[in-house]
Amino acid sequence: MSRVLQVSRSGYYAWKTRPESPRIRENRHLLTRIQTVHVRSREAYGVIKTGRALREQGLTVGHNRIARLRQRHGLVAKRVRRFRLSYAARNSEPAAPNLLERNFTVEQANRVWVGDITFIPTREGWLHLAVLLDLYSRRIVGWAMGDRQNRQLAIDALSMAIERRHPKPGLIHHTDQGILYATAAYRAIMKAHHMLPSMSRKGNCHDNDVPPYLSSTLP
Repeated sequence: MSRVLQVSRSGYYAWKTRPESPRIRENRHLLTRIQTVHVRSREAYGVIKTGRALREQGLTVGHNRIARLRQRHGLVAKRVRRFRLSYAARNSEPAAPNLLERNFTVEQANRVWVGDITFIPTREGWLHLAVLLDLYSRRIVGWAMGDRQNRQLAIDALSMAIERRHPKPGLIHHTDQGILYATAAYRAIMKAHHMLPSMSRKGNCHDNDVPPYLSSTLP
């Protein structure tokens, strides 16, 4: 191997026993921080936003160094096609009133469902999970998974819940003000099954208007 690589044996053993340089140790520590930012941003940050996030953590580093480490280890930002959100916004209905009003005690099954969408990091990328939970039993009644967070994901979870539970008219369907729950197609399914749409107040959906055990139920 020494002859093929044109490296002397003494040089190889000297390199092998030489202590790690401070620069290499710094790069390894910095890479861990960059990877953490990459995961927490759902792979949406590029070099500039990554540097900004690191500065907020008290770590000042140049953009060129960040770019080199990201490129070397295959960290690439995923670009979101904004026109899809614009299309959904044009084909959605206004936010529904808050019918739940933080009343998390329900006396009967299939009277109040609470919906949410979360994401799970996997080796192959982000896995999006949409669920509907029955407030009475605190069990998931409908769910759907996919590699994209789109209208069909939410519709599939709702369709499963309807097929499994056959709710009676008047069921309160409560979510945050996410645009996927306000699309015309989603609302049409709710209307066909005589469900009452309900949405949390803007900006307070997770802190004040969603039962605390819903977030613990999701991964």
